[in-house]
Amino acid sequence: MPFIIMENKYKVVLVGASNVGKTAVLNSFAQKKFNPNPSNTFEAKPTTLKIDLQTSENQVALELWDLPGKEAMAALNRMYLRDANAAIIVYDVTDKESLAYAQT
Repeated sequence: MPFIIMENKYKVVLVGASNVGKTAVLNSFAQKKFNPNPSNTFEAKPTTLKIDLQTSENQVALELWDLPGKEAMAALNRMYLRDANAAIIVYDVTDKESLAYAQT
């Protein structure tokens, strides 16, 4: 009997104001590297991370979307949010405005 891996795919979006560290969080998680000064994100771009579940023969694929935090991109970002399974809300604890942006 062949070894079969079942894959479940989930879309996860990272949202928040500009320059709060969404890309740094994503890179830390997906690439196991931390860059405190990544370049700004000007377009939504996915990173796929596959996770083997130790308790079964299944695999989970997380399609992580790093969304731009620019106000001008808000309408476009709503399109990426529509079919997301989860959202990671990122804000800067030293910037009250970024928390207000995250709450909207």
